[in-house]
Amino acid sequence: RLFPSSGTASYDSAPAVLRQGDIAIFAVGIRPSPWHLSGITLPAALSQLIDSTAAAGRAVLVSEGTPYMIYETPRVTSYLLAWSTDPVTERAVGRALSGVAPITGRLPISIPPRYTRGWGVQRRHFP
Repeated sequence: RLFPSSGTASYDSAPAVLRQGDIAIFAVGIRPSPWHLSGITLPAALSQLIDSTAAAGRAVLVSEGTPYMIYETPRVTSYLLAWSTDPVTERAVGRALSGVAPITGRLPISIPPRYTRGWGVQRRHFP
């Protein structure tokens, strides 16, 4: 686990830990703020870690809050919006990513220039 207060040593050791698995799932909770760029952002070290892992084709980013986090991680291609950090949402994300529950949804907002309002996906669950 990495926190805003995690030091350089934590971020320096993270790539070695991430290489031990096939996929890295980054679940990040940042409260939504209009046009995110004026609000709270990802720590630079975390943004770089996510983006470099995504460049290797091994990252899934789950935003448990702001939909605009994707601006700071431009190489992420697997992005799931969960909208909140409550335990019910976290369980739903886990169930969806493990294939137990379907992933469905449509954006109520636009995320320029990547996704327009109404964009979404539907992935059925796997028994």
